[in-house]
Amino acid sequence: MRTKLSDIDKKRLELGKMLQNFYEMGFISKRRLIGFSLLKGIFTGIGVFLGSTLGIALLLWLLNIFHAFPLIGEIVNNIQDKLH
Repeated sequence: MRTKLSDIDKKRLELGKMLQNFYEMGFISKRRLIGFSLLKGIFTGIGVFLGSTLGIALLLWLLNIFHAFPLIGEIVNNIQDKLH
């Protein structure tokens, strides 16, 4: 059974074919493409590392703020014990 492609899917398929033709005609150097992919991967890894580090630091900071509240304090203590 064939499914009907939406207009967006048709445009994406056409763009993919155009990029493939552009690459095959030699306008894009394989060496530059590999270098760009390497740098993209490195910066993505650095971004994930920094983002998660800041996110965890923010979470711990917020837990320390809520530590003083009566009902939330016990829950915060349990979470902090599990994180340490």
